[in-house]
Amino acid sequence: MPEPEGTALTEADYEKWRRAGEISASAIELGRMIVREGASLLDVADQIEDFMRDNGAVPAFPTNLSRNEVAAHFTPASTDRDLSFRKGDVVKLDLGAQIDGFIADTAVTIEIGTTKYEKLIEASRKALEEAISVMGPNANLSTVGGTIETVINSYGFKPIRNLTGHLIERNVLHAGISVPNVQQRITQRPRIGQVFAIEPFSTDGEGHVVSGPSGNIYHYQRDRPVRLPDQRRVLQAIAKHYPYTPFAERWLARETGERTHITLQGLLKQVLIKSYPQLIEAGRGMVAQHEHTVLITEDGCEVLTKRAGG
Repeated sequence: MPEPEGTALTEADYEKWRRAGEISASAIELGRMIVREGASLLDVADQIEDFMRDNGAVPAFPTNLSRNEVAAHFTPASTDRDLSFRKGDVVKLDLGAQIDGFIADTAVTIEIGTTKYEKLIEASRKALEEAISVMGPNANLSTVGGTIETVINSYGFKPIRNLTGHLIERNVLHAGISVPNVQQRITQRPRIGQVFAIEPFSTDGEGHVVSGPSGNIYHYQRDRPVRLPDQRRVLQAIAKHYPYTPFAERWLARETGERTHITLQGLLKQVLIKSYPQLIEAGRGMVAQHEHTVLITEDGCEVLTKRAGG
């Protein structure tokens, strides 16, 4: 596999990426089986992430279980014991496995117990399929976005214009180049050897998202001396275990105790970590999402997160 400019990736590195993709695809299939009415969101997230660990990977970010008008960035907290899926929920299961910093990112949408939003879900799935078909070396990313927009519009829905796919680099989930979900000018072009996530979102709402409350997902920002022992202990744990990628409050709570949520609020105020807000459809419309991670090859792209049934 030729290397992208400015990197020193080897075939062994790409094999780690492929393996991360395989594990992510299998984790999605597990999620399809256990996301059901009455199931605990906390239990589902834990089962999926334990599956990754048991298969030689670690979660690249907290498993997202965003429901209905929430498009992204929600994962259950350690205290969400009573939070369960309901009949009619439209669940965006967005997850990723990483091996040695090589990240795969993938998503599906699951409607629980009903078929009311079957067409909406199909719109995002078909848009992903068509986007992959035009993705490749030196592809015009504006064309990729236009393809997504055209497909979703053909179903009578809107793409979410302020959510995008993204370039992935080692230890960096969002590496600076966007894959739009609408026709818009993008000057950068994909190069052979680069890895991208493509993730169309469809909605029956306004077509853009706004920030809501914290989704219990955080990211390390910087280190500096802190006065309170609890804050110092939690910050040290974050820097040690999650220096590059997003982490969940519930992951830390296992190590640093039940006051972790309160401690994180103190670190947020000092801008030592940041919190990801839930991304909510502006018109409170229903949202569907599908996503694959692809490797740019000489003749197109290789889907690293390909699963049974597409």
